[in-house]
Amino acid sequence: MKAPSLQQHDFSQEQHFIITLAEQIVMQAVEAGASDIHLEPLSKRLRVRFRCDGVLREVNSLPQEWQAALLSRFKIVTESMNIAQRRLPQEGRFSFSPIIDGAPLPFEVRVATMPTSHGESMTLRLLNRAAFAQGFSDLGFDASDITILQQLLQRPDGLVLVTGPTGSGKTTTLYSSLRALVAQGVKVMSIEDPVEYSIPGVNQVQVHEEIGLTFAHALRSLLRQATNKIMVGEIRDSVTLESVLHASLTGHLVFSTLHTHDAPSAVVRLKNMGASSSSLATSLRAVIAQRLVRRLCEACKKTPSFQKTTRCSHCHGTGFRGRIGVFEILLFDDLLRHHLHRATSLREWSQLARQKCRKSLRQDGLQKVEAGLTTMEEVLKIIPA
Repeated sequence: MKAPSLQQHDFSQEQHFIITLAEQIVMQAVEAGASDIHLEPLSKRLRVRFRCDGVLREVNSLPQEWQAALLSRFKIVTESMNIAQRRLPQEGRFSFSPIIDGAPLPFEVRVATMPTSHGESMTLRLLNRAAFAQGFSDLGFDASDITILQQLLQRPDGLVLVTGPTGSGKTTTLYSSLRALVAQGVKVMSIEDPVEYSIPGVNQVQVHEEIGLTFAHALRSLLRQATNKIMVGEIRDSVTLESVLHASLTGHLVFSTLHTHDAPSAVVRLKNMGASSSSLATSLRAVIAQRLVRRLCEACKKTPSFQKTTRCSHCHGTGFRGRIGVFEILLFDDLLRHHLHRATSLREWSQLARQKCRKSLRQDGLQKVEAGLTTMEEVLKIIPA
């Protein structure tokens, strides 16, 4: 059932005020390019913060007495939240399409609550559907990287991993890969938790662990669907890993994510999860590690005042607008496979793998600094020396 809009029906003056306030907060976040809205109860007020380009900033302070009504309004427009339940965490979502520059811009909003000592805290994650439609160059891959990615997408089987911490843009990279795969005329399926964006031409499966539909269970069933290319949202456990490796070794190209610091660490992590050296050597095709850095504001760069404290309104005086990826690509060649088969020590293998990376995260970051896309401070913040 489609969630209701932020404004509908006739209410009392107080209710109408709360509806308008909720709509204004979301619209302000959209106009600021925020990825998250945080409604945080403090001892005497409700703090409103936006996460813009990965950085939280306070945008408003509301009276404490508005807290319950405002959070209830957001619960009402979601699909599955109970406005009377304030002692347990809840999750929900709704969609809306504000008019931006004369055209509707579709958004999915994921809502999550958490009880705290001063009342419920709520986070609204704004998922801009247009952002998931980006090409590889928009994400920050250079021409040589894109050539490698296109070659990987053509592979008939194997495992390609995208690694990095939470919030490093892994899902966006996978979605861009899925869109590219659809154009090949093959059957593409994904297993996700949650499905963040609907991609035309891709059969997307939502995980429901409460009824037994886990990543591993869904993947085993997927293999009987004559699927060519498969995306598994995340390798969370040894059971999912075993299913992913089996799929990659039986004629399927599998894309997935993993939480590791860099590309060489992916093998260490997979072996710690129970994967054998021989299966990894046979299945792995590439590991792509990534981070996100803030992109320099294009409007500020064109003005003499760029180095001054006060900058333009486009970036709200920060000097940055949007983010761009920093990448490290490790391709598995015969030498790396040979050392995996030999069960070389993980430390020795990692050293060899780092030498095999086309460029490190740090090197790619420095190239983006030289290209005027970001700053050295931004690179050092996410990739410390």
